[in-house]
Amino acid sequence: MRRTILVAGATAIAAAVLVIGIVLSRRSEERSTARTIRRASYGLSVLVLIGFWLLRPEMRPYALDIVHHTVLPVVTPALVAFAGTMLLTR
Repeated sequence: MRRTILVAGATAIAAAVLVIGIVLSRRSEERSTARTIRRASYGLSVLVLIGFWLLRPEMRPYALDIVHHTVLPVVTPALVAFAGTMLLTR
């Protein structure tokens, strides 16, 4: 139960950082500033999640398991789409 609350809390913090960054970037007048704010919020939210999963030793096996089971479903469609594009441009 405690582990679930910690994971939900870290996810909520990362999502809040992301939402705040997107809102701030939309309010910015300059495009370069908006882009910088948006990229910084993406990076900070990823760092929050990586920091949570890797700095807690009891969570490392779960993080590696999630990464292991996420890589194949993401890489397979990307490779298939790339192969289709290569066949069309050939």
